[in-house]
Order: sequence, then structure tokens, then C-alpha cells
Amino acid sequence: MSRGTVVWRFALSLNKLSMLLTAALFAGVFELKAQPAEKKESVEQKVPPKQAPGDPRPGGEKENKPDTKTDPKVAEKKDDKKNPGKADTTVANPNPASSSYSRRTEKSRIRFLLGPGYGKMEVPLLAESTNSWFVNSLLRTGANQQIALPYEAPSKLTYVSTAISLEYAFMDRLFAEFSWFHVNQKFSRNQPGKSSYIAPGNSVYYPALFEGLRLLRYREDRKTLEFMYLHPVWKPGLKLGVLAAHEKKFEKNVISMGSYASSRNPEIIRWSEGGSIPAEIYFSGNAFGLAARYQIFEWFGMMYKVRSFSRDGRMNLQGLQIVDVSAGGVATGFEPLLPIHYAIVKESGTRHNLEGIFKILCRYNILVGIMKEDYKRKYDLYLGDTNLAVGNLQKKTEGFGLGELATTAQGSKLEMYLRLGVDFFF
Repeated sequence: MSRGTVVWRFALSLNKLSMLLTAALFAGVFELKAQPAEKKESVEQKVPPKQAPGDPRPGGEKENKPDTKTDPKVAEKKDDKKNPGKADTTVANPNPASSSYSRRTEKSRIRFLLGPGYGKMEVPLLAESTNSWFVNSLLRTGANQQIALPYEAPSKLTYVSTAISLEYAFMDRLFAEFSWFHVNQKFSRNQPGKSSYIAPGNSVYYPALFEGLRLLRYREDRKTLEFMYLHPVWKPGLKLGVLAAHEKKFEKNVISMGSYASSRNPEIIRWSEGGSIPAEIYFSGNAFGLAARYQIFEWFGMMYKVRSFSRDGRMNLQGLQIVDVSAGGVATGFEPLLPIHYAIVKESGTRHNLEGIFKILCRYNILVGIMKEDYKRKYDLYLGDTNLAVGNLQKKTEGFGLGELATTAQGSKLEMYLRLGVDFFF
């Protein structure tokens, strides 16, 4: 074999080997690219995918499918799909407050009120003295006494009051209230707060016109603890109820007890003017009544209360006044006038309150009201006397006060008042 033939055959073998290596290389590359896909697929087969509830495939949770045959809500929803015009009654109202009124949900409320009042009153102590002084003068015997005939009865007097109240309400039905009513009014001698008398003349005295009892100051402090229950009735916003209260009242009448006497022989004139005597009365009692409230609007309501009250008290009247004395038109000096009185007193009557309440910003209140009070005062016991250096001066009472025991005095108040308040809810 020639040398060229050997070289040609060797070259041909190298060519075949290179072709085989190239084919093997391509086969290896394709095998490497395909092998990761097979591994990924195997991993996915090993780890089952997450399944939704009710998936019927193996490994899924059991589906709680409602039975459309027995569940009316599901059946109704199926019907709604068939009938789109039908409303879904199972959906709740997203805004219930927009379709109906809802009251405050707080169980408790505290209300504080404060304000003044202005009115007219009839004071029982003045009204009582008009008749009792006359009766007691009739019962006196002897020519050394004069009869006192009523000449001028006391008139009603104006006054200014102040009131404070603190009220607790539970569920807007049960109420407990503590209130304080205060009057401290001065009266001048030009005002008609007096009782006047005419004393006819006799063999001992000249006729006389004198002022018996004058009111210089009236003070009243009334403290009340009241409980009330209101119940809704047939009309929306209207409540009716009952109330009960315990009252304590302190009354102080500062008076001037006047008198005048002019004797014939010798001619001596004695009269009392100036000075003041306190008459203090302490009362305690109970009151019962009815109440009605009508809430017309959210911001305005009306309240009416009527009470029937009865209270017992003790009166102490004692002090010092000066009697001017003159003889023959010349002042000769002064004499003391020492009245001392004690009494057991009873009062009974009714009190009406009509109020309109305006609410501002849900928390603040303006209350406008009118109060009418009428009561009678009677004495179960009355003892009194006036110590004089000389006994020829008119006395209101001498010993046992039969005139006071036989007299029933009338007292009254008619007042307009304003209260400003604030509420606290919890």
C-alpha cells in the first residue's frame, strides 16, 4: 500500500470520528436541557397543590354545600337570580338610624339647674295678725283696755328668689332631686306690709289710729328631697307618673310690733316705732303628687307637677323694742317693749309647677317656669305676752292666744322663674 493511500484513509477516519463526536455532543446538550424539566415535574407530582375548600379532587376538604331543597335562604337567592327584580330581604339595613329615631343610650343622667325668680306673696304672719289682734282685744276686760278694730289689711308683697337643684335620672324613668329654694327680701316702711287698727276712745283713752304689725324682712329657706317615677303612655313623648318628697322649711319674719295709746288723765302718749323682732319658724313635712311630661320636640319639652304638702313647725318670737313716751307734748323718755311668743304651727296646701325646657347642644338647658302655691296656717298652741313698764299700751297677745288659735291664716306665692342648667351622661 502506498503512502498516499494510508494518509487518505487516516484522514477519512478522523472525519468520521469528528462527526461522531459532534453528534454525541449535541445529544448530550439536549439531554441536559430536558433533564431539569423532568425533575421539576416530578417535584410537582410529589407535593400536591393547594386546594380550595370543597375541591372534589383527592386531598381537598369536604365542601359544606347548603341543601337547596331544605335551606330557604339559598332557595330564595336562586329565585333572585331567576327574577332580578325581586328584592333580597335577607340583607340588613346598613344605616338603621336614618330610618327611625333612637334616644340616648346612657342609663344615667345628672342635671344641675340654677336661676332666679320673681313673684308676689302673701305672708301668713301678717294675715293672721289682722284678726287675732282684734279677737284678743275683745276678750280683754276692764275700762283700762281699748278694742283694736282692723282698719287696713296687709297687701301682697313682691320678692326675688333663688333656686338650685341637682337631679339624677335613671333610664329617664326614675328621678331623684335635691332642691334649695331661697328668699331674703327686705321691705321699707313705705311698702304696704302692715296691719293697721283703730282704737275707739273711752273714759281712760283718746281715740287712736296705730300700726300693729309691720314686716321688715322675709326670709325663707326650703330644702326638698323628691323622688319621681314617669311611665310612657299611649302618645309618643308623653309620660305620666307620681312623686313623693320630704321638705324642710325655715322661715324668719323680722317684724316691728307697733302700738299707740293716748291717756286722758294724765295726758301721756306712748307709741312704739322702730326696732325689730325676729319670728323664726322651723317646719318639716311630706308632699305627694302627680307629674306629667310631654317631649314635643327633641329640643323642647313641657313638665307639670302638682303636690299636696303638709308640715309641722315651731315658732319662737322674742326681741326688744323701744316705746317713746311724752307728757304734755314734751318727750319724757323711753320704755322697753319685750314681746315673747311661742307657738306650734301647722301648714297644708298645694304647689303647682309648669315648666318649659329648651335643650341646647344636647347638654345645656334653659328652663322657664311658673309656680303657684296656696296654703293655710293654723296654730295648735299659742302662748304670748308683752312685758311693759306701764300696762296701758295695746298688746297683740296677753297670755293664752285665743285669737291666734281661732284664726286660720292664708299664705300664697305666684312666681315666674328662670333656670339655666347642664346635663352629664354616663
